[in-house]
Formats: sequence, structure tokens, C-alpha cells
Amino acid sequence: MLARHLADRGADTILAAVEADDQQHAIEPHVFNDGLADCLREGSFRLVLVLDDPPPELTQTSGYLQSLTDRIQIDLITVAAYEVNGSWILVPKRVEPARRVGQLSQADANARQSSWLVPGAADFRAAIAQAPVNQRELLTRLTDWAEHLHQQKLVALQTYHGKAGITTLLPRLPGQGGLVSIYTDPKAAYLQFWRSAFERRAPNTLPRVEAALGALIKQGNSTWDVNQDLLDTLTDAYREANQQPAAG
Repeated sequence: MLARHLADRGADTILAAVEADDQQHAIEPHVFNDGLADCLREGSFRLVLVLDDPPPELTQTSGYLQSLTDRIQIDLITVAAYEVNGSWILVPKRVEPARRVGQLSQADANARQSSWLVPGAADFRAAIAQAPVNQRELLTRLTDWAEHLHQQKLVALQTYHGKAGITTLLPRLPGQGGLVSIYTDPKAAYLQFWRSAFERRAPNTLPRVEAALGALIKQGNSTWDVNQDLLDTLTDAYREANQQPAAG
């Protein structure tokens, strides 16, 4: 049933589709697959409907459906866009009575406890100090560049502490993820690209970034060969991304 929709996104499985947008590398495949299998076996589903203004009938219907069974959780979310100091932000709001606190499986709970997100790049710089010597120059240049974007108010910087020693620096656009992510793990350091974000927010600069990279940008492809021309072009892409509102 989902094969055609997955193929439209260039994925063979639900897991592959989720991993394609996982900028933090937070997905554990076995946990995800086990959780999906449990939900299918038990008939448990969570539906998230995002609208500008849900009609009262939909709100009432979602509340009624949830009163009939504990296997369905329906969240109605409204999203409003606001311009603040020249940047656009998205503000989500859950509409009652479609709210119910879901219970995490023990595997999900353990996974969340082993990873965390903090603002800024200080934690990422601390991770650089623990990285292999041959990674540090690249990671320091990329962090300097990301902090320069932050100083220009083009991004919000966050550091994600993941599992298996993976630490991620996230130069994020208002209301969503970023065009790129910066990773360090015990074996490699690299810059990763997110094509869907380029297509939404920086389509005009995308060909120039691909020319500077010397390759087509795909969803999640990466490089450890980063020169100044590529960083300058990526800066232009972030400038373009800040000139338009985030897609709803």
C-alpha cells in the first residue's frame, strides 16, 4: 500500500524514508523496526494532522474516535508563520480534545535517555578536542564557519549528542532543520547535505553549491573535502534561505 508513496520519496522502506530526514542520526534501526512491528501487531496508531485552521467538526470527530479506543492517538496541530526581526518562525499549537500523552516503549525511553540536544557549539568544540587528530582541522573550520552564520543571524546553532559516540553540529533555519549538518564520530568527520531543504529554501543557490562541491547534492550525501569556495557558496545558500518563509 505504501510502496508508491515511498518510491516517490526515493525510498524502499519506511525506515529508509525516516532516515533520509534524520539530520541528527538519532534513529536506531532495530528500535524503529521493533516499534513499528509492535504498533502494526497491536493496531496502535498515532495520526498527526497539520492544518491552518481545523474545522470544529474535525476536532469533535477526533475526540470522539479517541474515546472509543486507546489504540488511536490523534493530534490536531495548527501552524502559524510569523516574521520576527527579518526571520520567519513557525509556531505549532495542539488543538484539544485531540491530546493524549502517548506511552513510550522501554526501548524508546532508553534511546531518548542516551541522547540529548543543547544550544550552541560549545559542546561540539569539546567533542573536537576528543576527536582523532586528523579530524580536528576540518571540524574546527566547519565550526568556525557555522558560528559565523550564527553571528550573522542566519542560523540557530545546536549540538546533538547521539549514540555510538556521534556528535552533530546543527546550523538550523528558523522553524526547521538546516541545509547541512556537521558530524564527528570515532571514525570520521564530514559535512552532510539535505537536498529537500535546499529545494525548499535555497533553490537558486543549489546549482552553485553543486558546482563548488563537484557533485550532485542528494538527500544525506556527505563530503570531507571542504574548501573555502564551498563554504562561501553555502553561506550564500543560507542567506537565500533566510529571505523566504519556511514552507508549511
